[in-house]
Order: sequence, then structure tokens, then C-alpha cells
Amino acid sequence: MQRVIATESVALGALAVAVGAATALAASAGLVVWLFELPYHPPWGDLVLLTLATFALSAGLGGWGGHPASRRSPLADLRAAELP
Repeated sequence: MQRVIATESVALGALAVAVGAATALAASAGLVVWLFELPYHPPWGDLVLLTLATFALSAGLGGWGGHPASRRSPLADLRAAELP
């Protein structure tokens, strides 16, 4: 169960980082080129550093937040769930 939670945290962290980085690049390129009419030179080093830090933080917090769920079986949680 812990492997599933770790895999899910890594996958969701990677997806969040990819979407966030792509959105940030597109927005900054649009602002610089079309609004300010300047040449666009993205800071690749900073982008990579922030991307890796965000990935580590989101995957770490996701794994830490899902840790209590790995102590119980999914079937026990489903049986204890309140049905409408």
C-alpha cells in the first residue's frame, strides 16, 4: 500500500510541476513579447531549480499526507464509510 501512495504522490507531483511550469512559461512569454514588446529569454536555471524544488515539496507532502492511509486496509475504510 505504501508503494501505491508513493507512486501516486510522485505522479501527481510531476503532473502538477509540468502543468505549472508550462503555464508559467507561456504566460511570461506572452507578457514579455506581446505586452512589453521585448525579446524573451527565459531564465532556464531558475526554472529548473524551482521546478525541482516544487516537485520535491509536492511529492514529499503527498507521501507524508497519505501515510496514515497506508496503515489501514482499503476494505476496512470502505466498510467504515458512511453511505448516504
